[in-house]
Amino acid sequence: MTEILASSATIAQAAHAINAGGSGVWLDGRSDYGHALTAFWDGWGSQISSRTTVLVLGDAPHQLPCSAG
Repeated sequence: MTEILASSATIAQAAHAINAGGSGVWLDGRSDYGHALTAFWDGWGSQISSRTTVLVLGDAPHQLPCSAG
């Protein structure tokens, strides 16, 4: 993530790169904050400290799949 943010000129470019990588988004295109945060913690949790800043970017829809009918 640091590399993406460092190499992006704007937050929009960074968001595009993050989305293109599939981070936190299921194959159906729905974001899942629980999955994304769990995966983040599993991968990087040991490196989190009181000096760490975590940015959570989201698309703001409801997080429940649409029901048929």
